Amino acid sequence: MADFTYFEGCCSEVLQLVVDTPPWVGSGGSTTVGSIYSFSGDSTVPDGCYTIVSSLTPGYSPTFFTVTGVYSLQSDCTDEPCLIDDCCPNTICLNIQNTTYSGYSGNYYISGIYNLYPYWTGGTSDIGYIQYNGINWCLSDVLGGTCYFFGPNPTTSICPDLDETIMYNGGCTPTPTPYDPCGTIDFDVLLECDISPTLTPTPTATATPTPTPTPTIDLCLDFGASISIDVTTLTPTPTPTPTLTPCNVVDVVPSADSVTYIIDTGNFICTRTKELSECGTFNKYYVTEPIEFNGSGLTTGTTFLAVISDQIKCVTYTQDIFSSTNSVLELIVTAYTGDCTVCVTPTPTPTATPTPTPTATPTPTPTPTAYPMGTQFIFTSCTSNSMILQTLTPPLNLCETNVIKDDSGNCWVYVTSVVGYYPTTGFIASNQDVFTATTATTYADCIECLTPTPTPTSVYKEWNVKGEYTMSCPICELTNFGSPLVMYTSSSVQKLEDGVYVYKDSSLTKPLTVDFIKYGDYVYQVNDTTGVITQKCKVNGFCK
Repeated sequence: MADFTYFEGCCSEVLQLVVDTPPWVGSGGSTTVGSIYSFSGDSTVPDGCYTIVSSLTPGYSPTFFTVTGVYSLQSDCTDEPCLIDDCCPNTICLNIQNTTYSGYSGNYYISGIYNLYPYWTGGTSDIGYIQYNGINWCLSDVLGGTCYFFGPNPTTSICPDLDETIMYNGGCTPTPTPYDPCGTIDFDVLLECDISPTLTPTPTATATPTPTPTPTIDLCLDFGASISIDVTTLTPTPTPTPTLTPCNVVDVVPSADSVTYIIDTGNFICTRTKELSECGTFNKYYVTEPIEFNGSGLTTGTTFLAVISDQIKCVTYTQDIFSSTNSVLELIVTAYTGDCTVCVTPTPTPTATPTPTPTATPTPTPTPTAYPMGTQFIFTSCTSNSMILQTLTPPLNLCETNVIKDDSGNCWVYVTSVVGYYPTTGFIASNQDVFTATTATTYADCIECLTPTPTPTSVYKEWNVKGEYTMSCPICELTNFGSPLVMYTSSSVQKLEDGVYVYKDSSLTKPLTVDFIKYGDYVYQVNDTTGVITQKCKVNGFCK
């Protein structure tokens, strides 16, 4: 049966290790309780100093490992190899100001080792794990799970470095409770009745008596205030864009001896911002715009390519917090299912090593340019590190730094034309002739090209009516009550009345040919040459 040696971390008593009899024992090494060894470069446990103990503390799961790194005997935990700046705390406090994740607030205690780093568990109504996932520190509901909150990416910290707005070292005092963003709303109403009594002297025949003050009525004696709050419950509707229903305004008529204060008749909206963390940097952007792509809302932890304050950035939607905005989210170009490693921002315009061939001075009318043998035309993608090397002459109206779309709608920057060009490191280049039209639509920059074209407003309006070539009189009605018919008018027409033009096609070029139409309670006569209608009579009434 193998012998085991138990270790306990100098920084934390709950970092407990179990190892078969250490390989140094045969060389005079010690397994005596209280001996301290520093470990570095081991493939299983974090670097640091560990004390040999007689037994393990109950309630913690130790890490079983075989020594593969460098070890050395120390006198105590204060020796130089053991003095590290980032000795992680046993207890961490999370206080998340977000109703969705507030259940993860609370004390977190160091519980074991994951990915060669310590991890902490805790929370109030929800159990969370603060862990290093191999890229950065994050909060999840399981080890290796989806991160709800991220630390910087990349990171060099061996201890958790989640944002300081939600995490600090040490225990929580008091223990956080689920967050209510509207819980602190309060009203202070100051009502002042500042009336100074006027002293009125009592007339008297002599000057001996002193003036007697006339009693003054205290106008505030019977004053009271009645304050009520109407709670409005918002019912979600299935339509993408919510339609605001006008509020029912009640006119309050004050009595002769009371004053009514209407503080607010609407809804209180607790606004919060969305935090976007830029990939590969420590930059954070705070926006209020909806985080939506292709009509669907994106959740925290999603990485996407976006136009933020006129710049293209790769960012991760980290959390919702209360703070001031510092940016504007103008457009989400692409959303990814992975992390920052799959998001690539447009790379800078490459500098060609050979000297570019001079191009002709632009003229109002594009004319073909004679290019030397072996000329290549270089394009770089607006949304990835792809490059196109084209040998055929591109559109004549395309100038350097212009942006052009391919047949799939992807945007490309025209860089330059060179002879014998070799792709710059970092690009994925392909030799293909993509842009071969004589002329093409060009854009000033990637942002203009990537911005979706607005959907044109409809120029027509569709009407469902009854139509017929004859009608009965003197009682106003279409023959056989008419047949269902679809007709069209200009989109500006709000109701049918004399002088309106009606058509049988949505392009509004062919006048309606039936002689009579019925819509609502009225029958209209149609001029089958011009399509102009005239009200004939009211249904079941008398003909004109």
